[in-house]
Amino acid sequence: FPSHDTGGTFGIRVFHADNGIISNIVTSHFGNAGLSGKGGAPWLDSPWNSLATNDPEILPAGLDIKQSSNVTITNHTCDDMAERCFAFDNSNNSILDTFHYTRARAGITVHEFTNDPQGQPPRTRNYNLIIRNGIIDNTGWNDSGAIDINTFTALSGGEYSVKIYNNMLSRFSHGGISIETLSQAYIWNNTIFGDRSVFGYSGWAPNFIADGIKLWGTVTNSVFKNNIISGQNGSNYAIKPEATGNTFDFDLIEDTPIGTRECAVRWNATFGDQGWAQNGTCYSTLAAFKAAQPTQETHGLEGNPQFVNTASSPPDLHIGLS
Repeated sequence: FPSHDTGGTFGIRVFHADNGIISNIVTSHFGNAGLSGKGGAPWLDSPWNSLATNDPEILPAGLDIKQSSNVTITNHTCDDMAERCFAFDNSNNSILDTFHYTRARAGITVHEFTNDPQGQPPRTRNYNLIIRNGIIDNTGWNDSGAIDINTFTALSGGEYSVKIYNNMLSRFSHGGISIETLSQAYIWNNTIFGDRSVFGYSGWAPNFIADGIKLWGTVTNSVFKNNIISGQNGSNYAIKPEATGNTFDFDLIEDTPIGTRECAVRWNATFGDQGWAQNGTCYSTLAAFKAAQPTQETHGLEGNPQFVNTASSPPDLHIGLS
């Protein structure tokens, strides 16, 4: 049980773990609903899910990779977490591969939170990160979702920010993939389904409605292709006007149940303090978006992806035969 001033509880937290391999670990049952300033965690096991009967605790996390280079993480399982399951923080040339995260405030956070300008070499930014082959289900809150990518420092020549591919993300809040400000991200081959509103959680100012992919900062020169985005109560895509020079194509999107979503694409959206998409142009169908933005989604489709079973827990998002 941590004291209230330790900065949080961590399953594993590493600094300068260069050229390291972390594999085959489980991090579960961290934190409680008294999380300071966050307003509860109703997805936790009882009695830790009670806001009224738990003292404040700060920022528990399953696995935190800080100020590290050339780290490979494989086979990480995380469950019953009051804050996040995983974070990259001021790290580079590293891979998170094959993971299963559920029941958390955030699945994955990528942020530049703890700088080390005096390190040898200094570690003050993220770049060349890969997130792949994972499953995230039942995560998110007002300001967090399945995968949250915060602002990156500008890249140097030959670098990219992050590649996110071959993941299944389901029943999240805020966004399946939420990106703030960066350039040269590559988001491919992800299946993004539903939002966390289906759980009927209650708590402090809850907002369990989500967008599939949310670009709520200055996202530039990035590629979004071959993703399946279905079942959101917000929009399949929500995109800020400052997000320019990006390519969207080969995506399959769906409004399910019919009439549930706000928009297929919310273009030139504005965002509230916690990233809630509003205003802009709400294209009710992908066809309407393609007609207005003819250089985008030229091969994109709208239709039923034929998931095996969206009612199971977690949903089986493999593609069935039709």
